[in-house]
Amino acid sequence: ADAAEDAALREQDIALARLLETHMRTQRPWLQPELKLTHLAQALQVGEYRISRAIHGPLGHRNISQYVNGYRLDHARALLRDPACDAWSTLVVGMESGFGSLGAFHRAFRAVEGVTPGEYRAARNVAAAQPSPG
Repeated sequence: ADAAEDAALREQDIALARLLETHMRTQRPWLQPELKLTHLAQALQVGEYRISRAIHGPLGHRNISQYVNGYRLDHARALLRDPACDAWSTLVVGMESGFGSLGAFHRAFRAVEGVTPGEYRAARNVAAAQPSPG
């Protein structure tokens, strides 16, 4: 492939990455624990290899699982920060965020945050209890 072809492919990947991001934000397919590359490819009506290329290239993720978990973890962090969800167990938070099991949720969360979901929530509650300076 020559430089022009490479540039055209890159443009296609960037356009597809934008489309994929919009799909992820608006349709929230990541809430389905069994979400696979196939599902995203079907939803956007493109080949799986193209979704994969967009995830690796412009979006800069190692694999689909890392990409999808990013959305799930953002959602989980929001739930863990929300006092209205304090009665929810970390299992419920994980399930509500699209994780298939508590173990998968804990592993993914700890890999990114360095703490368990429970520790993350507890730290928030400690911070909330501190009197504000001034």
